[in-house]
Amino acid sequence: VKLCPTQNDIIPSTSPRMTPPPSENETLLLGLDVGTQSTKALLYHPASSQIVARSSHTHTSTKTDPATGRYEQNPLEWIDAVTHCYRDLRDTYLSTNPRHKIKGVSVSGQQHGMVILDDNYRVLRDAKLWCDVEASACAKEYTRAASEVMKDSGGWWNVPPGFTAPKVMWLKRHEPEVFAKMRYCCLPHDYVTFRLCGGGEEGEVDGGVTLVTDAGDASGTGYFNPITREYERRLTEIINEGFAECLPAVLPAGAKAGELSRHWRHAL
Repeated sequence: VKLCPTQNDIIPSTSPRMTPPPSENETLLLGLDVGTQSTKALLYHPASSQIVARSSHTHTSTKTDPATGRYEQNPLEWIDAVTHCYRDLRDTYLSTNPRHKIKGVSVSGQQHGMVILDDNYRVLRDAKLWCDVEASACAKEYTRAASEVMKDSGGWWNVPPGFTAPKVMWLKRHEPEVFAKMRYCCLPHDYVTFRLCGGGEEGEVDGGVTLVTDAGDASGTGYFNPITREYERRLTEIINEGFAECLPAVLPAGAKAGELSRHWRHAL
């Protein structure tokens, strides 16, 4: 499982479905994009540089409140959407092309969101998405505090309300009982990758699997230092002492996030 596709991983196609020419290489790559409104999936045939099948599934669990700026979704729906897309690809393409096998998965997804998990990796509440601005007041407070502690690193540290850091501050202030149960905090993209590597059902985790992210996604949290390419403890401590221990490990660009879990290996 790769964290995100590169430009060379996916070659655009004008046709929604096509059959690649005969090839000794029957490897397919599965690309997943977990967006705000839907999850999209495609099968890419590297030997012919063709996208051979596509699928998508609309998210329906979105909860919004224009008065407060709330925009939330249930993370479990993303996993259901991935499952739906795969089954569609299986039924419409893989079942009629049995020689073609998925040998790799690449995941991209929305940035800046907040997914809160307990110590068993179970979702504690709906995820706040990148477009959720309910934490606007916390964003101003965090920006002031972050600019002060980072003044020796270039001055003003502006963090918009859509970033993750203000959302976690909001959670601590408005839902302290959920914050107290929090063991892990990750981005939507990270959660999907973890579930693909970690197991099938929520709470079922293959041994040794951990949450991971990449520097590009981490840079949209508000507590990642793009110069050192590490979480900035002076910033995480603004939110809460020890908060850095709740965050995913940051992988270098192009690194493999892990192996598919037994559940997903069987499915694919």
